[in-house]
Amino acid sequence: MSSTPSGGPDPAATDVIEPGQAPQTGDPAADLAASGGAAELMANSVGDYAAIWWRRVRNGESGALPIILGLVAVVIFFQVKNSLFLSAGNLVNLMIQSVPFILLGMA
Repeated sequence: MSSTPSGGPDPAATDVIEPGQAPQTGDPAADLAASGGAAELMANSVGDYAAIWWRRVRNGESGALPIILGLVAVVIFFQVKNSLFLSAGNLVNLMIQSVPFILLGMA
């Protein structure tokens, strides 16, 4: 940044963007995302976070969304096919049988 002969900052040089610095738009979440930071850290509300997440999904970064939708589809299918699928006893049985696979997945 340049300065005037009196030592103060040059008013004309305040809008200069240094190399590697993202331009400021006034939206803190957009500015942080443009600079390479995580936009979720700047979300001020659940609505902001949802908007950031939806923007990522539209751009092709679906994350775990297909897995969650597939799991919901499987649960709905088996509940319609057999009304005892979501019973307490069956859910406990599914959890007990899945423990070895969960432990292997965590390893």
